[in-house]
Amino acid sequence: MSDWSDGVLNRKTPSVTTLNIESSGKSNVLNSYRSYTYNFTLSAVSIKQANDPENYRKSSQDFVILKSGGKGTTGLTGDVTGSPVYRTDTKTVEVARSDYEGFKSVQQKTQVLTGYDRELAKSLVNNFNKKSPGRFDMYIDNVEIGTIMAPSKAGGLTLPTNISFDVFEPYSINGFIEALQVSAQAAGYDVYSNASFLLKVDFIGYSDKKDLPTPESIPNTSRYFLIRFTGMSIEVTEKGTKYACTAVPFADKGFGEEGKLQVSTSMSGSTVGETLKSFMTDLNGKIKNPNNATNSDDTESDTYEIKFPKWTDGAGWDLKDSKENSIANADMSYNKKGGDLVRLVRHDAASTTTSLAEALGTSAAQPTIQFKEGDNIHDIITATIRDSAYVREKLEKIHVDDYGRINYFLIRLHVENKDKINSPKGRPYQIFTYIVTEHKVHYTFIPTYATSQAIDKSKLKTQVLRDYNYLYTGKNVDITAFKLDYNYLYFEAIPRALGRNNDTGLANGTSPTNAIERNGVKPINSVDRPGTGADSSQSAVQPSGLINSGQPNSDPYTAMARNMHLALVNSVSRVTGDLEIIGDPFYLVTGGIGNYNPKPSETQQGVTTDNEADRFYGQVLVSLTFRNPVDIDETTGSLKFEPSSADASGVFMVTEAVSSFKEGFFKQRLKLVRVPGQLPDNIKTTKPEDTNVNVQDADKESVDVTVNPFSVAAI
Repeated sequence: MSDWSDGVLNRKTPSVTTLNIESSGKSNVLNSYRSYTYNFTLSAVSIKQANDPENYRKSSQDFVILKSGGKGTTGLTGDVTGSPVYRTDTKTVEVARSDYEGFKSVQQKTQVLTGYDRELAKSLVNNFNKKSPGRFDMYIDNVEIGTIMAPSKAGGLTLPTNISFDVFEPYSINGFIEALQVSAQAAGYDVYSNASFLLKVDFIGYSDKKDLPTPESIPNTSRYFLIRFTGMSIEVTEKGTKYACTAVPFADKGFGEEGKLQVSTSMSGSTVGETLKSFMTDLNGKIKNPNNATNSDDTESDTYEIKFPKWTDGAGWDLKDSKENSIANADMSYNKKGGDLVRLVRHDAASTTTSLAEALGTSAAQPTIQFKEGDNIHDIITATIRDSAYVREKLEKIHVDDYGRINYFLIRLHVENKDKINSPKGRPYQIFTYIVTEHKVHYTFIPTYATSQAIDKSKLKTQVLRDYNYLYTGKNVDITAFKLDYNYLYFEAIPRALGRNNDTGLANGTSPTNAIERNGVKPINSVDRPGTGADSSQSAVQPSGLINSGQPNSDPYTAMARNMHLALVNSVSRVTGDLEIIGDPFYLVTGGIGNYNPKPSETQQGVTTDNEADRFYGQVLVSLTFRNPVDIDETTGSLKFEPSSADASGVFMVTEAVSSFKEGFFKQRLKLVRVPGQLPDNIKTTKPEDTNVNVQDADKESVDVTVNPFSVAAI
């Protein structure tokens, strides 16, 4: 293990091993089938079924709109929930009028939801099955599922997914739209743009293990994507009608416009959990009664919650357990020593002292932090945790596990439909639950570790989930195309003097992106932060901004915590790659989609029982091996190789997986980032000198760093 103790960084570099990565023994399950194909099914999911993934993952699918292999001529079938029905009512109100009549009674119309009309929905389904061209077969192709596997600039510490596909209606026009609308109303929604649909993919193949096989469903390859449509364009030709559709996971819309503050909101607390729960309480109160009226007529509203589930080996995250993880229990950084909010100031002529908080008449440990309209809720959660003691303490004293990893965090969202319809928005009122879990990352993301460490790859190889062999290895069964990008001007940005800043927090002033209230008074120098202005049609997740969760601390660990956060989000390295492979269901990730909380595998960390990558557990690592020929063997005439693999071979982190299904062919593009600190096979060295950095030396403008002499070679 490596320790930071009382501000002194004692960098204890593990001994360096060769690059011979042992096989993980894990491979694409489709490689065991002599031939295989995929089948897609698109269907509507009722308001109740969408709340629990056990409902739509295990039961037969209702309201099937299309199937790759054809659905027949039965049309839409299933248990009809009913269409939301509204009636127009009137009530009399007195309003002031500046005319000759003085006061006049006028009629004001209001819309009142009366409930669901099952009979109306049944009649719509029956008429559809008799007359609509949507009752006939339609086909799906050009399916593309883009899955973010690691923190990114666009999604921050959320892991969004984007889906696109084409639907072909060969016999008519508008039948697909009619099928979507009628099935949505049968499922309990007002319009199909707000409804939940299930895009399911199954794999069927001929096994290599049987001489005369029959086609069989391939185990642990079915994937369920609960989606909501975000866009559609229609093209009509002599071949029929093509609908180009875009969609996102049903819950991911809560990271977009529905996840932005509609009114300024505040929070306070001594721990992360307490602070963010107070934020949700204040947010719910203002949504319920936005104008602070004393007698609001609203009986229902959207609700926002937050959970911090604990991880248990073999069971995963228990979302029903009241016990919380270490993130929730972390102190807010205001009460840490070295923070400027608790700096002592002179109080009277007798030279007694008091805290700055007492001088201002409030608690320094629990300032009220204000966030403006337009801020993303997931950005607020991110900033609160990033600026708390949770990250600071990881830098003050680094503890890595047996595989060289530390814990950071990720945010996902579960959305549950309520019974009542929100008539202005045309959808049910919903419960948005932000789930904050710990996420395992390699310790080289800590500032100064990425370029100055030669890591122990023997720890990495135990966490490799897929092995890929490319040129001249004779073992390539997966890769169809590959590209490496070398950035020889790559540098690791670190704070000046490792974050040592002699400026006081009072000199820095209140952050322009936030306003801190004291005794209910908003500072004069606070500045409203404009919204992100992002186009939500491109992605459900609004781009994350680096906002503050209070007055910025000036201590070095806070500065380095922010650098570590940026390193994670940017996922940069000296070597990156694009890998195109024959499709592997392992990267078709559904964890966190449609409220699904998968169980972990009992035999391999980072894998679920469905045999898919558990991207929320930790970084998804793969190994890549290829060899370069150096000459022609004069004796045999064949190529001559160095005994070791090429320098760029090693362990890579998967940051994005794009799955493409087109004309019966399934392939994937993987974006890779090489884990820093891996030395080539031909470099064998003993343990480099340790690096000691005193980050609390206030007398120095900069800090001398003894850099690992092999950092240049550690590509």
